[in-house]
Parts: sequence; C-alpha cells; structure tokens
Amino acid sequence: VAGVVEQKDDEIDDLMQYMGYSDNGPAKGIQTGTTIMAMKFKDGVVLGADSRTSTGGYVANRVSRKVTRLHDRIFVCRSGSAADTQFLSSKVKYFLNAHANDLPLDRLPK
Repeated sequence: VAGVVEQKDDEIDDLMQYMGYSDNGPAKGIQTGTTIMAMKFKDGVVLGADSRTSTGGYVANRVSRKVTRLHDRIFVCRSGSAADTQFLSSKVKYFLNAHANDLPLDRLPK
C-alpha cells in the first residue's frame, strides 16, 4: 500500500510541476500564447486569429473564436485569459449597444 501511495504522490507532484506549481519558489507563469492580426487596406480592415485555446502545452480547445463582434461594424481580437476577455467583451458590447441607442443614425461608425 505504501508503494501505491508514493506513486500517486509522485504523479500528483509531476502534474503540479507541469501546471507551473513548485515547492521550490514561485510558480512559473502560465503560457497563453496566441496569434492575432489586423490588416488595413483601401476599403477596410481584415482581422484574423488562430483558433486554439491553450494552457501551457495543453490545448484546451481546438476551435475557439478569438475575433468577437461588439457592434455592427466594431470587432475585437481577443488574447490572454479566455474567461477574462469574454467577460470584458460582453461588457463593452453591452455599453456600446446602450450608447448606440442614444446616437442619431447619421453618427454610426462607417
């Protein structure tokens, strides 16, 4: 029984180290690398982003949308913590829609 418990402890320690936790000092940061881009041309803008959501070396979601529509002609490219950027985008979208209702129709973004 002691050998099984020690083996499980080692597996948990390995997993914790992989996730960035350490008994020997501060934990290393979590990698949330992403690729987003915007290109301007004569008649508009093109936005693009990769589709994977990752935490360190682990791909949490292979198909996620990182370009978010905030209003009819306003979009945002999101990177970083998915939960945080989704929350912030939803708040901005809410306030943009509320503000758009107060604007005259000739003042909408082009």
